[in-house]
Amino acid sequence: MKLFHSGRIYTEPYNPRMTLYLLVAVLFLCSCGPKEIFLQTEELKRIDSLFITSRKEWTLQLADSCEAYREVHFQPIVDSLMEARMAEIRQILELNE
Repeated sequence: MKLFHSGRIYTEPYNPRMTLYLLVAVLFLCSCGPKEIFLQTEELKRIDSLFITSRKEWTLQLADSCEAYREVHFQPIVDSLMEARMAEIRQILELNE
């Protein structure tokens, strides 16, 4: 579109090449969606069994790592709290004697 001095808008004549370019661009952009994958029942069963097997392995590994974490971090914290409470109890007993 071009604007002339008189204020009128001049449009260029119909350009079939531009229409073709726009059509190709729209089709290209719309055709980029993901392909749908359909699995057979045997494949689904195999995937489920692999997932369950790996989940069992990871569950055991996570349980072991949680137990190791508790041994390293939890017990010293409990011991320090126990010592603090025992010190408070001793202090209260000394005040009441």
